[in-house]
Amino acid sequence: MLATAQDLKKVPKPTQWSTQPDCYWTILLLSPSGFFPRLPREDEKLDIFWKATGKQQNKQIAELAYVVDALRVVEKRWRELNEYISKLLLENFMNPKAYIEGVELLISDETLTGSKRSFWIIGCLNEFDASIEDNIKQCELFRDARVIPFLPDPKTYPDPNPVTKLELEQLQALDEEANNLREALKDLRSQFQNKLTTVQSLRDGVSCIPII
Repeated sequence: MLATAQDLKKVPKPTQWSTQPDCYWTILLLSPSGFFPRLPREDEKLDIFWKATGKQQNKQIAELAYVVDALRVVEKRWRELNEYISKLLLENFMNPKAYIEGVELLISDETLTGSKRSFWIIGCLNEFDASIEDNIKQCELFRDARVIPFLPDPKTYPDPNPVTKLELEQLQALDEEANNLREALKDLRSQFQNKLTTVQSLRDGVSCIPII
């Protein structure tokens, strides 16, 4: 969760781009324990990121920088889950003997090991779909409320000063990366949905195998 507090008497208009050193604000960033990766002590990249973002005089850039950093973590973890589920689905097909044994277990009266795995994967994928959909929606809502209003049309704001121009470029670059990460999440969601369809088809197909 990210929340920002600011002196309302000094809030700039949405299209008013300046560093405004007398405009004070505070960002409160709350995350689950261990959410952001801890790098080795000799690697100062993470520390440099937090210090650089913390020194930002532009509130919108600082907010979006934290959001993008969190999106990198979220996208990476969804990708790892996708790879893990893919491995579970492929491991038997790559070993015909194991696959045949799995089908026999599934239709056996004594055990439901294969069936339990199918139901477990289906349950996980259903939960994944709802959660990743929420991730995507939150990205879109944040962009609509906290980014788009601060991206002025060049036709109406053609000649910003050098400092302002740099800030706009930074915000646009972060916005582009956030959009790319959001598209990656959409692609992962599509892959999860395809896997869900596959597992349901396998479950339903195997359940129809006659027991001789």
